[in-house]
Amino acid sequence: MFLARFIQYIKFEKRYSPHTVSAYQSDLDQFISFLNHPDQTTSHPQEISHYQIRNWMVELMNRGLSARSINRKIATLRKYFKFLVQEGY
Repeated sequence: MFLARFIQYIKFEKRYSPHTVSAYQSDLDQFISFLNHPDQTTSHPQEISHYQIRNWMVELMNRGLSARSINRKIATLRKYFKFLVQEGY
């Protein structure tokens, strides 16, 4: 629900390029997949802690992603959470 609304927002209201929308979608899907791991118990954005975000970053580093790629993913999360706050979620 939250993710679909965010994607609509960046696609239609912010008019991001299709490539950017696809990258944001991919980044958020990866983060949600990380949160759905059995070690994690988060199902709602308000339950996500900075520890989980930090753990995701460590996992990305361990997989060999470049600092540039990780920074983009963090920027995606920042934009997503800013959107949630603006929308009153």
